Amino acid sequence: MRAHYAEIKDDKVILISGEGQTIYFQKENLLREKLNYKNLPNNILEILKKGKFELIGIRDLHFANEKVFISMLVKNQKGITINLYEADLDYEKLIFKTFFKTEEYWDNYNVFSGGRIEDYTKNNILFAIGFSSVKNVAQDKQSLLGKIIKINLESKNYELISIGHRNPQGLRFVKKENLIINSEHGPKGGDEININSLNDKKEIKNYGWDIASYGTAYDGTDPFKKSHKKFGFEEPAIYFVPSIGISEILYFENNSYCSGKCIWATSLRANSIYLHEMSDNNEKLTSIGRIHLKKNRLRDIDYDEDLDIVILLSENIPSLISLKKINN
Repeated sequence: MRAHYAEIKDDKVILISGEGQTIYFQKENLLREKLNYKNLPNNILEILKKGKFELIGIRDLHFANEKVFISMLVKNQKGITINLYEADLDYEKLIFKTFFKTEEYWDNYNVFSGGRIEDYTKNNILFAIGFSSVKNVAQDKQSLLGKIIKINLESKNYELISIGHRNPQGLRFVKKENLIINSEHGPKGGDEININSLNDKKEIKNYGWDIASYGTAYDGTDPFKKSHKKFGFEEPAIYFVPSIGISEILYFENNSYCSGKCIWATSLRANSIYLHEMSDNNEKLTSIGRIHLKKNRLRDIDYDEDLDIVILLSENIPSLISLKKINN
């Protein structure tokens, strides 16, 4: 089952499949009976052929500075790696080229690669990379695995923002609050939402993997420290036991869906959106409800302010789901 991703850009919605097919449609069609989507050709197959890569899967789609960015998990003679590619936004054809190579390789396929891309400060983006089932690497500052990094769009130089991540699945930067919010899969239990306040003096925060986790190992043992803070790590704003299969998150503030500051978290395993309120000091999340969309593994979520509508991507069919609040 391949992951799929959607982004709203100006008056259009653009989607990419896990196998690299891109389509788009006018976002106003979300309010109509038919989406009337159009295929958007790209050169992903050409990149794979030229680099002698095997495609493992697309891991995200994002827009920044009128460029289209994708993260792509590929395999070659060195092993499996995850890289970023960019293209000019052109509705005739997307011509991708390599933007950033992690130069990290691992031998066997696993689902712990991360891959989310997000806006950040001027001329920078964020990139979240999973630990890829490599022991101890998330704590190693010489490796990019298990890290959230910022990348300059011009120089392509990178800096570590936070370490100790297991498998980031959601990523948001809240400029007004100066926060990076990420969600990530725990092991057996221990899915997390983390809030990194950039106003704090700590430069590189450590979220504890693979030393601290509120989950347990799949083999039935429990090698993890439970308290994060006691061992010098950042505590999650909220964690889930058992796991919900957490995926992308959405931040709302003072709109028709949220009267304060809210985070919605999509779920693969629990087929739901989990609704949370954020505390005034931005440190804690309180659960305020759940929207259950039976039999839908929810991978991606986005919001359009013009239409006041939430869109979700379900992997099961796959299908696009739209939610709109109706005021009585």
